[in-house]
Amino acid sequence: MKPQRKRVFVLALGGLLVLVSAWAFANSGLRGVISSGHSGESALQNRKADSATCCQHASSSCCQQEETFCCCGNADHVCPQGTVPIALQKKSQKEEMKASAEAMAKGKAARQAVEAHRKALDKDGVHSCCINPSCVFCAAAGDMCPCAMNLRKGMPVCPECWGGWQSGFGRLEGVDAAKVQIAPKDKLKMMYEMKAKNFQKTQDAGK
Repeated sequence: MKPQRKRVFVLALGGLLVLVSAWAFANSGLRGVISSGHSGESALQNRKADSATCCQHASSSCCQQEETFCCCGNADHVCPQGTVPIALQKKSQKEEMKASAEAMAKGKAARQAVEAHRKALDKDGVHSCCINPSCVFCAAAGDMCPCAMNLRKGMPVCPECWGGWQSGFGRLEGVDAAKVQIAPKDKLKMMYEMKAKNFQKTQDAGK
């Protein structure tokens, strides 16, 4: 091959290689942009997703910044600044709802008083509850409980007794829980008014 033709060939080949390289670079960059766009969409979906599944994989932590804003921690399970791991946040919320030792002691005393009240009403023959443990509603509202007697007659019961039957705490034999009826609204209103008055009397007496 003559020197002049050889030089033209080399230049042409070099130009072709430059064009191929440029095309490859541009194609790679385009794929990167598209991939980045998908990643952005995925991140947005993750942030809008439920907090329990916002990361959609187990290799990082779910983090919470606001009530409905989720993001993913890095590979070391470290959440971005200003966010808190979901698990820790749920734990702290649970701890905030825990009653103090003093409050729990008062609750124990209150339950003992409720049981003592029930025994006294039983002794007077005015307490006949249809669930076990007995309801507190009737005793608090009217110092009595006629629910077992009413149920045997096919009559409705108080809301607490109705809930007890639906939860499997009915104590009367031969009663179909599905057929147990709750007192109608006018009766419920009257019972709740009685309960409110009794509690108001108790509060007034404590002043």
